[in-house]
Amino acid sequence: MITCKTPWWTTVIRLVLGAILSTAVNNRAVAADRPRLEHSDPNGVIEWTRKVYSNGQWNATPDIAHWRGHYYVCINKGTIHNGMDGPGIVLRSADLKQWDLVYTTTGSPGNGSAVDCKLLALPGRLVLYYVYMRREVDPQDPLGAQQPDARNYAETRAVYTEDGKRWSKSQRVYKPGHNFWKPKVRDGVVYVTSDFVDAGRTEYITAAEEQNAKLFRIDLLRSTDGLKWKKVSTILKDAPWPVTETALTFRPDGELWAFTRQDFLSRSRPPYTEWTSARAHIAGGGIAGPEMIAIGDDVYLAGRFYAYLANHGPADSPQTNKFATSLLKYRQPTGKFASIADLPLPSYADMGYSGFVESTDGVFVVYYSGHAYRQANLARGNYSTQTDIYVSKLKIGKRPRK
Repeated sequence: MITCKTPWWTTVIRLVLGAILSTAVNNRAVAADRPRLEHSDPNGVIEWTRKVYSNGQWNATPDIAHWRGHYYVCINKGTIHNGMDGPGIVLRSADLKQWDLVYTTTGSPGNGSAVDCKLLALPGRLVLYYVYMRREVDPQDPLGAQQPDARNYAETRAVYTEDGKRWSKSQRVYKPGHNFWKPKVRDGVVYVTSDFVDAGRTEYITAAEEQNAKLFRIDLLRSTDGLKWKKVSTILKDAPWPVTETALTFRPDGELWAFTRQDFLSRSRPPYTEWTSARAHIAGGGIAGPEMIAIGDDVYLAGRFYAYLANHGPADSPQTNKFATSLLKYRQPTGKFASIADLPLPSYADMGYSGFVESTDGVFVVYYSGHAYRQANLARGNYSTQTDIYVSKLKIGKRPRK
């Protein structure tokens, strides 16, 4: 056997090449985490996008469900951002192309609006939830300004249908002051998160109290019929800022994930009475109007993505101060969510608040966007927003086709 000593210069070359390759890999990883402004679907996950609803006004915060052979979409209508002066409506379609109006909220107590609509499909009924909200604003102020002592009230209400045609009367569900987010079902039990501001009363909270982070908490509730609810646990409280809007999804092993708009990811195992919470570290500081779906071992998150807001060029450039409704995927190696597609593209528009549905036709996401109208700085101060409702078919998961 003949052996020879490795020349010193081959070791140097190997180390130099290794450093170059490592730098290239790191640069690609960093680039992959940066918001994409040139291509809204670099991974090819959007099969198609269709407009569901448009009426020249503000239409937003939609949700979607599949029940008894039809797709249903609920929408918060209004003339200004937040839809404080409008009803909630429900549309129905057999093919995701032709949509018919089947329900409009009526009879809310007092002078309030139906906002943040959600749908729950159960074997025996389809339930529409909405937050009834009554806010004291200055009628002379077009921006809807509030004084610190302004009294505001909110509760979650529900209506349901058992045949897709006739709807029940509206009723409050659970306790005053609780704002439901999007319910999920596992093993015949319905779970939902609820925002609550614990000001020591249920009749109202003041505008100043709505800014006090110490009063906010996120509760987990459970139900067997979607109408009668009991508290299971508190998911999140004592955060450094007010916490709202928490999406749920179940993992295959039964673990429950809860993502809160303000960039918190919480986890719990049955019976979901104890939670661990940590910052999700999403670029941009969180996702507004979040919704999650688990497809096998993969978890997807969608909503309004803020990572375009800064550090992308001069203030007047097309790469600065944009939003996007984004689809994000949880990356096991990093333990973080990363954006994989924009729906339909970044813009200076009012947008986001998504809902997922999975059927034998595939996986679909519904959302609202004003990208077609607001290709100028958002200037939300004038509240003259116009937005439409869209649905996109996603090429994620492997599901049988009809």
